[in-house]
Formats: sequence, C-alpha cells, structure tokens
Amino acid sequence: MYALIDRLSEHESVEQVCKAFGIPRSCYYEYRKRKDVVDTPRMQLRSKISELFQRSRSSAGSRTIVGLLYEQGIPIGRFKARRLMYEAGLVCK
Repeated sequence: MYALIDRLSEHESVEQVCKAFGIPRSCYYEYRKRKDVVDTPRMQLRSKISELFQRSRSSAGSRTIVGLLYEQGIPIGRFKARRLMYEAGLVCK
C-alpha cells in the first residue's frame, strides 16, 4: 500500500494520495522513515534461529527453537520465534 503511495506521490501530492486511500500522512511518513532502518538484533536472531533449524534437520518448530535459545541464554517468546521462522521461510517437517 505504502509503495503504491510512493509511486503515486510522484504525480500528486502526498496529502491527496493519502486522503484517497484513507491513510493518515503521519503513518506514511513513519513507514518511509522505518523502511530504511535495518533492525540488526532482529536479523541476528533470525540468523540464529535459521542455524538452529538447520542443525535440527528442519524438524524443530517454534517451541523447540525457543527451548534451544533459552538453553543458550537467549530469552524469546514462542510467537516471536514463530514470526521470525515465517520471515526466514522455515517450515518444519
């Protein structure tokens, strides 16, 4: 949605485009500010999850991953682990 606003704002004002889609301008500008920032801790955590998943031969689910991370002293919730696995394209057998 925001990418479409980016493209359309080349021809019309951001205010008009956002109004047409019913999106506050502040949300659009927050998106633009956020898309350029790399979340390094999240990427490191995703990498660690991928490593553990590969080590388990693609059999570890989010609960198992959470347990393995906890053993290594990395506290993380099951739903966050599940989201990171989804982002990395990891699906257990």
